[in-house]
Amino acid sequence: MLEPAKQEYRALAMIEGMQDLCVFSPGADTYFPLHINPFQFPVGLTLAEHIANLNAVFAGAFELIPPSPFLIDGCIEKVYLDKGWNINERNDGTKEYPTMQELYDSLKVAVEESGYEGESKANIRSVMEVRIGSLLRREIGHVYNVRRSSVEPEDWLSRPVIIELESLGEGPANFMSLLISTLIREVLKIRKTSDVVKDEIKKLKGR
Repeated sequence: MLEPAKQEYRALAMIEGMQDLCVFSPGADTYFPLHINPFQFPVGLTLAEHIANLNAVFAGAFELIPPSPFLIDGCIEKVYLDKGWNINERNDGTKEYPTMQELYDSLKVAVEESGYEGESKANIRSVMEVRIGSLLRREIGHVYNVRRSSVEPEDWLSRPVIIELESLGEGPANFMSLLISTLIREVLKIRKTSDVVKDEIKKLKGR
């Protein structure tokens, strides 16, 4: 559950049978912190697919004027390649993930080298500083600018979770909602693919 304002749901953790409930209140000064690296994605998924999904998260959470989506896409790919990833490989959980700060730094270089001048360049720089920069500032940076997530992508479906979004602000909160929804979809897709493969193996063994 993604809760934009109320904190009353914390009381659910005291109810018998709800001991597995996790409550997160993103921010540096809370007793229920959440750290989530948008670049960490489920084992078994291809990098290319996660990049496409992550681009959709950015586009859905923030108003991005052209050519900002193109630059963000290129820089997301670059920060992965800089860590030794191959665009078509499946995540096996052994490689290091990029961070939001590394994306921001890559975007700064890309903007300066883009060839755009005047108002166009100023607009692109504004998108980078206001939109992407909002995920790095103060307590929000403690949420998104991390190397590893406090909850593995595969674990979002393993137990009940409540996330209090009030402290994040509109843009970062939208980003959180879309990101977690995306990670859950990715996990479900991998599980479905795995089930199909298992069924095919059973059929082959039965012949």
